[in-house]
Amino acid sequence: MIHNPSHQQLVIDTLSTNLQDPIPAIRAKAAQALGQIGNTTILPQLLTALQDPEPNVRQQAAIALAHIGQETALPALFQASHDPEPNVRASIIQAITITGHPSIIPTLLNALQDAAPNVRSSSIQSLGHLGTITAIP
Repeated sequence: MIHNPSHQQLVIDTLSTNLQDPIPAIRAKAAQALGQIGNTTILPQLLTALQDPEPNVRQQAAIALAHIGQETALPALFQASHDPEPNVRASIIQAITITGHPSIIPTLLNALQDAAPNVRSSSIQSLGHLGTITAIP
């Protein structure tokens, strides 16, 4: 963790710029790193990254949002749970589970019906991790 506030801001600014890079791998790594830093000032940029054309960027943005935004990121994550890419949907399931908020249960239960096995698997793991009694049936 960066303890000097001016250094931290410099890193955040650099990573924010990298969210706009033409190379998808750089955008994905920038989103991942911003999530690890955990500064809430970056939430708007990560919400934008959640709409990136590259699935890996959307995945990393979702996980970063869950770590940084917690409950404030849930509406955007719920909307993103309908992403056309199964791997992104599975990452969204993991991301909303990080928040642990009770409002995630219906989304997790709906994901049990997803066509993609990895999404269903993520949902099962999340429901088990949360100890969701309503998921037993």
